[in-house]
Amino acid sequence: MTCWSVETSSPSETQQLGTLLGAVVEEGTVVLLDGELGAGKTCFTQGVARGLEVPEEQPVTSPTFVIMNQYHGRRTLYHFDLYRLSGEDDLETIGADEVLGRDGLCVVEWPGQCALQLPALRVKIEAVAVESRTLVVRAEDPFHDSLLQRWRQAWEKGRTASA
Repeated sequence: MTCWSVETSSPSETQQLGTLLGAVVEEGTVVLLDGELGAGKTCFTQGVARGLEVPEEQPVTSPTFVIMNQYHGRRTLYHFDLYRLSGEDDLETIGADEVLGRDGLCVVEWPGQCALQLPALRVKIEAVAVESRTLVVRAEDPFHDSLLQRWRQAWEKGRTASA
């Protein structure tokens, strides 16, 4: 499957990358989002919400303590933070298995906490400087590979237009 590495130079650019993803997603998309604390996972997800046309009256915040936030735009965004969970049993307890990969878009921060193994778009965010980030994206199945291709084309088209 496809792998893509992209660099952003500011939080707004990281958010813009998320916005473009939100604009091209389809029902059933799963994004597994890895990165250290403060890497920009929630910033990226805020961009995804913007691309899904989630109203600004629904501020996108990290669901660290509530585990999942739900936002309504063109598609429903389920934003999970699994940092405080300890295994797959916890996922069933919170009902994640009822929405993961089924409807809307699921963005899952800290997927390694529950060893999530499902077809997805894996995004690893690494801080390379105070505001710069490298995002390494990998599609794990044909559905997400097609999504990655459309997302990448939208990003590159925007880069070409602004050059």
